[in-house]
Amino acid sequence: MRSVYRRLRWRAHWRVRAHDHFHVADWTHGMSIDLPRSGSAAQVYYREFSSPVLARTMIELLAPGMTMIDVGAHVGEYALLGARLVGNGGRVVAVEPQPQLAKVIRHNADLNGLRNLEVRTAAVGDRNGTTGFEVDDGSGGGWTLSSRDGATPCPTLDTLVATAGGHVDFLKLDAAGNEPAVLDGGQRSLRCRSTPRIAYKLYHPRVATERFGTDSRRAVDLLSEFGYDQTILAGAMAPLCKGDDAIAALGTDWYSVPVLATCRPRPGPT
Repeated sequence: MRSVYRRLRWRAHWRVRAHDHFHVADWTHGMSIDLPRSGSAAQVYYREFSSPVLARTMIELLAPGMTMIDVGAHVGEYALLGARLVGNGGRVVAVEPQPQLAKVIRHNADLNGLRNLEVRTAAVGDRNGTTGFEVDDGSGGGWTLSSRDGATPCPTLDTLVATAGGHVDFLKLDAAGNEPAVLDGGQRSLRCRSTPRIAYKLYHPRVATERFGTDSRRAVDLLSEFGYDQTILAGAMAPLCKGDDAIAALGTDWYSVPVLATCRPRPGPT
């Protein structure tokens, strides 16, 4: 009954107050949040986070004083949680290409007194420049266009890591299927182990092919080449060594899953 009530309340709000954010007074970790109308925002209201297992992973891994980058922050749920977990001595950079959503994240940071959360209105790609961006009006999500034409700033991951101090303890990455391009633009950071833990969204290959003409499984292969152990944060927590392992573990009927990639320690002297 509670879940039904929540869904009815969410829908009723947008019918009556379509231009006002949906306020959740007691959201998580002593914070409140104002939500826009989007599919991910609805999940935040229904179940606290759109991916509860990703939130639990962050709670386990983030500690005071750490630095986090959230690429594809959307409504900012993980950036806000990260900012609370790393404390005043830490730093979180939220990167979101949709200006209206970047504004929501800044608003919620102010609402909760999170001065350690910086918001950048940008996409992230394989080279520095600008890009076009497409928004799905139904879900509120979006993705970069294959054409480089557009006004959305688009730094590389290497650039972001450098401007965040050269080392990022935790990277959360959701590029709507374009994760391989983002990682391509971060090869220096991956090689130097400047991003030891990466929680990224792995989309079904057909999603990435439809949106970008690429294969999302290349993200798995690329991280494996750079010495990352990877685990699917769903179901039986299956390990990933190569891209095809995702299909073997999940079958063919899935949309996306969160994956945790952890950089293996360098072998010590013998």
